[in-house]
Amino acid sequence: MIKNILFDLGGVLYKVDYRETAQKLADIFSATMEFSQEKELSVIAEYEKGNISTDVFRQEISSAFHYEGNVENTQFDHAWNVMLKGFYDYTEPMLNTLTQKGYNIAILSNINKLHLEHIHNEFPAIFSVLHHCFFSCNIGHRKPESSCFRYVLDECGWNPKETLFVDDALRHCKAAALEHIHTLHWQSAPYSVQEVLSILLEVIENHD
Repeated sequence: MIKNILFDLGGVLYKVDYRETAQKLADIFSATMEFSQEKELSVIAEYEKGNISTDVFRQEISSAFHYEGNVENTQFDHAWNVMLKGFYDYTEPMLNTLTQKGYNIAILSNINKLHLEHIHNEFPAIFSVLHHCFFSCNIGHRKPESSCFRYVLDECGWNPKETLFVDDALRHCKAAALEHIHTLHWQSAPYSVQEVLSILLEVIENHD
């Protein structure tokens, strides 16, 4: 029986457009990204786990573009945050409904400090609905690491067999399943509140 629902943030509850940030950074540095995907992911992963500061992250991205000039922090931060497009219209009413139905609700997000500060400042009320919030830059664990899911289960005191994890990244769902957590690979679409609840409740009923 599902009692707990663990949501991803970006792509599930929150709209993100990575292309806009890629374009803004290219405009600032007058170049396209010349570093490899592996190096890019390494830098972002380190920042998302809180292993490097925001200042170091800015420097690393500048170096990745082979840029030797100076960029104002506010200019960089705006470019980095421009991908953030706000919560989906269904998010708040859906979370309220699930909470009223008695489900324990939490967020587990791979997120960096710049993005987290922006979202918290813009939408503080939404986070009050949640029982727990786990952000990679604060907990030092990042999906799809198995330690990330074990950390959440331990902190919440949740039974994995009573927990549903909802994420738009298949690799994250596969990693959660290895920890015996039920999963739903989310497909982004312009859902209504009713459609989202129908999808979630159907999955939950199938595990009862």
